[in-house]
Amino acid sequence: MGAKVSGLKASYTYNGKAQKPSVTVKLGSDKLKKDTDYTLSYKNNKKAGKASIEIKGIGNYSGTVTKTGNGVETVTIQNLEVVKVDPELNMLVVRGAVPGPKNGLVTIKTTVKVHKVKQAGAGISVNPQKASGRNPQKASARTK
Repeated sequence: MGAKVSGLKASYTYNGKAQKPSVTVKLGSDKLKKDTDYTLSYKNNKKAGKASIEIKGIGNYSGTVTKTGNGVETVTIQNLEVVKVDPELNMLVVRGAVPGPKNGLVTIKTTVKVHKVKQAGAGISVNPQKASGRNPQKASARTK
C-alpha cells in the first residue's frame, strides 16, 4: 500500500518566488508528519515548466514518492509600453514590469481594452449642483 499525497494544485501562478506548496501525506488512515515521518524537496519550482516535489520517508517510514506538475503558469501583464523596436538586433524594448525568469519566453500581443462606464445609482444625484459627499454645500436658513 503506497502513500497518498494531497494538497497540490495543477499549476501555480508565477510571482517571482519558488513555489513550495504544503502537502498532506497519508499512509492508510495514518496522517504522517513533515520532518518527523517524511521530508520534502522541490525541483524546478520557480520557472515555468515541469516542476516536481519529492516526498521521502524518514524514521519509521521508507520510500520515495515524486509528484510532477506544470510548474508555474503564464501570467498576463497589461499596460506595458513598447519603447523601441530594433529589427537589426532583433530586439524589442519594453517599459514596465515584465515577469518571468531570465532568458524566459515573453509573448507580446496587441489588445483592445473595453472601458465600462459607471452609471449613477438610484440614490446618487448626477446633478453637480446638488450636495453630495464629494460636493458638500453650505446650508442656509430663511426667515420670513
